[in-house]
Amino acid sequence: MTNTPLPRSLTAAVLVILMVGLSLSCEEPEVCVDEDYLDGKRDACVEAKGMWHDEHNACIPATRWLMVQHASSLEFQFDAELDAECPEDALWSGTALLGGASETTLWFSERPYRYAFAQPTDQFIWGFREGFTADADGPPSAVLEWNDEDTGHRSSAVVELRYVNDTLPGLDESSGALRYPVCGLPLDDPSTRAPLPSEEQQQPPASPSSTGRVSMLIHWVPASAHHDMSDVFESAN
Repeated sequence: MTNTPLPRSLTAAVLVILMVGLSLSCEEPEVCVDEDYLDGKRDACVEAKGMWHDEHNACIPATRWLMVQHASSLEFQFDAELDAECPEDALWSGTALLGGASETTLWFSERPYRYAFAQPTDQFIWGFREGFTADADGPPSAVLEWNDEDTGHRSSAVVELRYVNDTLPGLDESSGALRYPVCGLPLDDPSTRAPLPSEEQQQPPASPSSTGRVSMLIHWVPASAHHDMSDVFESAN
């Protein structure tokens, strides 16, 4: 069977019928889009903590923040048993002590935004309870990194920072020591996203042989794009 092209007159008639059909089903054909498609896009936007813009049928991404804190020493106080509040796959739990912590915490945003500011560390600790809520995806993940004096290389530990009470996390302003309840998180196989075998996992030493350069990178996802961080910006000024 061969395909015979339609006569021009019939082709024009078909186009007219299609245009009339569109005009009947959509008040503004030039902006007519599939409502099911838009609903899916809108739901995906909200699930990703973004803000949906109805006029432009577009998603405004949520501002995702990263924070950096520095200290001069690091120590871990391990729990005898894994804290029941830690994730199921956590390897260990305890308290991380960051001595000689910097007086400021640096915030910067992920793409597509390019925001950055410095906040007093005591203000950051004070706002920890309100910032890292269940609505904001719960406790933040963080990476502690230090110069290992024994090996001459950078060592690291991936942890979850937990809120316990009004004094934990805490900051001793006289000594500049930060205290964080932490859960040690496992390293994963990037191809499967499953934890590596136990023999390939590592628990940091109680007293890392740091040469005085300790950094912690903290990741935070806000509750929504509506969160304008005005309270944080005010405390930073």
